[in-house]
Amino acid sequence: MTGNKLAREHTGRPVAFFLLAAISLLFMGLGVVTIMAQSAGRSEQGFGVVSERMVAGSTRDAVSVGVSSWQQSAELARGHLRAVRVDSRPLVRVATQYDVDRRVIHDERWRGMSFPVQLSEEEWRRRLSSEQYRIIRLSGTERPFTSELDSIYEPGIYYSRATGQPLFSSEDKYDSRTGWPSFTKPITPDAVAYFFEASFFSRQIEVVDSLSGAHLGHVFRDGPEPTGQRYCINGEALIFVPEGGDPPELLVPRAETN
Repeated sequence: MTGNKLAREHTGRPVAFFLLAAISLLFMGLGVVTIMAQSAGRSEQGFGVVSERMVAGSTRDAVSVGVSSWQQSAELARGHLRAVRVDSRPLVRVATQYDVDRRVIHDERWRGMSFPVQLSEEEWRRRLSSEQYRIIRLSGTERPFTSELDSIYEPGIYYSRATGQPLFSSEDKYDSRTGWPSFTKPITPDAVAYFFEASFFSRQIEVVDSLSGAHLGHVFRDGPEPTGQRYCINGEALIFVPEGGDPPELLVPRAETN
């Protein structure tokens, strides 16, 4: 009796141990799957996650206006950005001089977010090709070395394909040899907005156009002087206008009328 009892106890202990270990691994696995699912949801769904809040408007909420220069376009855009707040902080630092240490980078990507230009997803699909929509609205990434803009270095301005907002200048473009158009800084500090983007292995800084929140790419701290920054941008998210060319129309919120 005593020997059998001891045998059962010794036999039961490793079984219980392995059972507890299996349960622990199961819960750890569920946690990893949850994290990966959240990350994938952000990549695949992108703006759709907050579509009801962020794009609750319709095409009546925005209008395209003609501009004569990128400076005029930037000034018009700036006028719609001054009052935009994210969790009590300004969406962007409204300024004319770039200072990497004074960028406003938001931890919570969409919490309390409301961009000036809001269109329905149906309207965005009409305005963009399927690949542009995937990148701009769903935070996708184009394959490296596929954009013709990667190898263009003639003088000109790079505008947002979503809104026509001026984003980058050829003066700040360089060959990063990564396969994506790369810049050392935006054309004006308030042209783009920044959001920390947590992935499974790292924490990146996403770059979006400040008028509509259109996904552009990411910024890294491995660029050349004088800023030390590399704005790695999807070519599909940009419109290049050579020097002397007419800037695209600017998409802005329709003025409220009484």
